[in-house]
Amino acid sequence: MARRDWLYLSLICLLAVVAYFGVWSFGFVYDDLPHLVNNQSIRSLTPLTKFILEPGVFIGDLKHPLNWRPVAAFAEAVSWNLFGDKAGYDHLVNLLLHLANLTLAYFLLLKLFHKERWLVNAATLIYGVHPILTESVDWISSQNTLLWTLFFLLAGILILQKRLKISYLFFALALLTKETAITGLLILPVFLWIQAVKDNKVPRPSWKEIARVSWPYFLIATVYLFLRWRILGSVAAYSYGTWLVTPMVFWKYVNLVFWPVHLIAHYDFYSNIPIPQSFWDERVIGGLFYAGIFIFWFWNSWKNRRWPEAFGLLWFLAFLVPVLQIIPFIDIFGERALYVPALGLILAILNLLKRWNEKLAIPESLQKCAVIALALLLAAMTFARSQAWRNTVTLWESAVKIDPHNAIAYVNLGSYYLKTEEYNPQKSIEWSQKLLDFWPDYAPARTNLGLAYEKTGDYDRAEEEFLLALSKNRGFEITEEKLAYLYELMGVQGGLMGQVTGDVVDIKVYGVTRPSFFRAEAPSADGSFKITLLPGTYYLKGGDLTSGQFTIQKDSWTNVVIDLKK
Repeated sequence: MARRDWLYLSLICLLAVVAYFGVWSFGFVYDDLPHLVNNQSIRSLTPLTKFILEPGVFIGDLKHPLNWRPVAAFAEAVSWNLFGDKAGYDHLVNLLLHLANLTLAYFLLLKLFHKERWLVNAATLIYGVHPILTESVDWISSQNTLLWTLFFLLAGILILQKRLKISYLFFALALLTKETAITGLLILPVFLWIQAVKDNKVPRPSWKEIARVSWPYFLIATVYLFLRWRILGSVAAYSYGTWLVTPMVFWKYVNLVFWPVHLIAHYDFYSNIPIPQSFWDERVIGGLFYAGIFIFWFWNSWKNRRWPEAFGLLWFLAFLVPVLQIIPFIDIFGERALYVPALGLILAILNLLKRWNEKLAIPESLQKCAVIALALLLAAMTFARSQAWRNTVTLWESAVKIDPHNAIAYVNLGSYYLKTEEYNPQKSIEWSQKLLDFWPDYAPARTNLGLAYEKTGDYDRAEEEFLLALSKNRGFEITEEKLAYLYELMGVQGGLMGQVTGDVVDIKVYGVTRPSFFRAEAPSADGSFKITLLPGTYYLKGGDLTSGQFTIQKDSWTNVVIDLKK
């Protein structure tokens, strides 16, 4: 790059630092706790095989893994072993990764469109300070997004430098960091195509030749998918019950690039992003309209050889596909999903505006002033939004202001005041009660309320809340465990819970050491279940006690506790 390019890039990075200034003083929030603070699996870097063979290491839950991200899990372990519970260093690493990605994106775009330096400068500037990136940069748990972006950008640059063998490695690292990178298979051939144009000096190189050179990337992706399947297994299927979710979330993602306001840490289909119930939902119509416009725009740009627009749109659509709920997953929407795609759409829009400005003969100096003004506005918005990520209280109080019915926000605030240095059971009660006022059957809030009363010493009220939670949400394991612990505090050294489902009753016995499970078939025609108790102290949830046995009737499940000592 020329000296002036380094100057422009330095100014872009400087404005990004200003936009995220102070992030190194932020704390752990949300998933940072299970991923890092409470994750015992990352306390040691050995054995290295655990990062590959134990997919649950990444989220700190070996029993219920959701993803296979070995490189991301290893990065978490390195982070913890270097910095421990000093969150500021992790935030600083995230910011440095963002600056590295800006540098690589600038270099990549300059290699692709070296005659369009103004466009490259403007696109990287707007992208670097866009508020939609705040979740990825400010949230430690989104470091995997920053990392896979880094690896993929390096793979693309290496292709353009004709260093294909090293690019294979970085593409593999991107996949092993986050599965989203797999749709990069739609982008990598484009890099090869552009390189072929430069080498052969021909307008349209053979796609057969591009396919011949591309096959190692597809082989790497195939091996990755096979290993993911063998190690992770099949993850439980999720469904929203309608295909209308896909155009709806596409509409939402596009809108946030154009108008990045009302950003929130958790998007919930119960409140702020409800499932569409009709084809005529304006969000569905809007999403299909956007899709039609973008497809036509891409086709027209490719046909007329407007490469920045064609490339930008392909980049945006390719990297957005995995999060469009075509294959449904539990997080219906997340701002971090736009960290990579947004660069492409910004590039395409700026090139379109540049062409219009040329037709209108708008002076270039005025265009530059407009871009700088927009960048300063976005940087100010990013700085303001970043303040919400400062700690748990600021994050979830900002969420409640935007969405007063955001259940996760209330639950996290209720939990926060029970588990941190700002211990305050009364505040926990207040936040839990606010949620229960409009959602009285929400088990996590009812459980938090029970815990708060337990902390204040009001065991009777705590028992009442736990049992009420279980009466509305039978089998809710967390509440059962908290109730078992409460009974231990009350002098009951073990417990037995029973719930009838069909012709089988599942009995859960809580002792001083660990839970154990029993299952009994119905021994009699009347549908009753009889289980003989071993000597000890138990509490029974439902049923009658007779001569060392108890009977649970299918139609008489009640919230009754019996201490056998009595």
